[in-house]
Amino acid sequence: MAARHLRRIRRRFAASVILVVVTCLSGACTLEAAQQGAYGWSAPVDSLRVAQYVIETFFPELSEHNNVIQAMTGGSFDTPLSSERFLRGFGIQVEASYSDILKYATAEMIGKGLLYASSVFNADGSVEFMFIQGRANRYLEHQGLRNEIEGHPDWSDLEVIRVLHQRGMRFGPDTKDAFTKALSPALEKLAGAMGGTLKNINAVFKVRIDSPNGPTYRAAQLEWHVDFEIVPVIRGRATQKYALTFEAAGGKLQHIIKID
Repeated sequence: MAARHLRRIRRRFAASVILVVVTCLSGACTLEAAQQGAYGWSAPVDSLRVAQYVIETFFPELSEHNNVIQAMTGGSFDTPLSSERFLRGFGIQVEASYSDILKYATAEMIGKGLLYASSVFNADGSVEFMFIQGRANRYLEHQGLRNEIEGHPDWSDLEVIRVLHQRGMRFGPDTKDAFTKALSPALEKLAGAMGGTLKNINAVFKVRIDSPNGPTYRAAQLEWHVDFEIVPVIRGRATQKYALTFEAAGGKLQHIIKID
């Protein structure tokens, strides 16, 4: 199910047009720890802050430098702009300087910059998905490795894993305990930010998955798929189910997907 959502997301963001921008220094946009801990998903939802909080949680190294952060949305010029529309779907770009913001802001350069996160929120304030690309999560290297592996359909999964280890993979299928241990604090913080508690974590390393291109073709994944539930602390709210993917070289987040 998560793989199907991923294909839909990748098609949707294959070509995006950037129109509206809000920019600030990362240090100026960071809330105090006490405020972060108190953050919950009660309406009205500050989806910009939620998306930034996800980035801070899974990419804490970005907060250690004087990086610049920018939020943007896009569409045709005759599409009416509104705060509600902006907060339901936007991108967040993080770079080392304002000049890098301009350099990597085009659709052709996304993935080459430090980090770009495409986000879509539901009307109830929950994340529908986030798609993260950039040097911070080795996006282009990961895509290049996937393409290389797909060029060798004769390789067994064990041969693929051997190649991954040769390329410096830190979190392969033989390191599940270390991976989940390293991931747990971030998942706990994410669940808390969403106003709930973590439950039913399941992590599976995917070497390949079946592809819609045909029954004999299996697309390379080379990533961890982590499913879990967030049980709301407020009664009456439904349990939310999510799937996250992480690249294997450094265990960095790639996608957050709400499972129907």
